[in-house]
Amino acid sequence: MRWIGPLTLAFLTIDGFVSCVIEALYLPLYIGAIPFPISVLFAAAGNIVLMWAASKVNPRPVVSFLPLIAWAFAMVIMLAGGPGGDFILWAGWQTIAFCIGGLLPTLVFSALRPIPEQRPVPRSPAPTPASRASGGR
Repeated sequence: MRWIGPLTLAFLTIDGFVSCVIEALYLPLYIGAIPFPISVLFAAAGNIVLMWAASKVNPRPVVSFLPLIAWAFAMVIMLAGGPGGDFILWAGWQTIAFCIGGLLPTLVFSALRPIPEQRPVPRSPAPTPASRASGGR
């Protein structure tokens, strides 16, 4: 069952990438004539939940940032544009709010989160001279 932790981290990392793509598709949402980028809130909440879940699987900070790194990687890919000159994300205040809303709350959450306590690994007792002479019995 040692593979469950790495498999869970892999799924959380893939989910970070996929959630960025889905949130970006809802970014140009309008209510009437007013822009309503609700995906900024989804990005903030979703990235915090993904980072929290990754930290429960493995408390090392580098590992808990994997979903956020995947989210940022997807953001960079969507900002780069496609071969035909099409862009998923365009230059506008919604995209800036999406970047800040997805990254800043998660970074604040990670800064305010308590650092997990590192427990020392228990060592086996050192052999005594009597146990060495008897062959460890």
